[in-house]
Amino acid sequence: MKYFILLTAFFFFSCKGNEPQKKAITQRQPCDLEFLVHLENETNLTDYEVFEFLESFSGTECQNNVEYSEYRSEVLLLQLNTRTSVFLNKLDKVSPQARSAVLKELSSPVIDIDMPALAKKVGNTNAAPKTKSEVIAALLKNAS
Repeated sequence: MKYFILLTAFFFFSCKGNEPQKKAITQRQPCDLEFLVHLENETNLTDYEVFEFLESFSGTECQNNVEYSEYRSEVLLLQLNTRTSVFLNKLDKVSPQARSAVLKELSSPVIDIDMPALAKKVGNTNAAPKTKSEVIAALLKNAS
């Protein structure tokens, strides 16, 4: 009986019933427009969400979806501009395919943006020198 009470008490205190539940990380579907809307509008994105977004560039499922591709390109530039440090640090951690696709996308943006100013912002960010130089080169590739 003593062991039963001890085990019950241990179980009760280990449950931590008063802590808020954390969101489960779920596998996103390709071409998820809702995720792009979330990325565009959310002010408190997690580092994982930025990583997940950058890693999504490794897939080819959405390359024929024009609406998704254009919107994703806009969100990419928005993320680079607003979360520059996190963007660059997570770009170091994605697959080589995703990294290459992101750099290619940055070199041919679908929206009009001041690329030299964005490149300067990237240059002033604390990140890996190789990543910064690759992103700056991509941004300035077609800058006028």
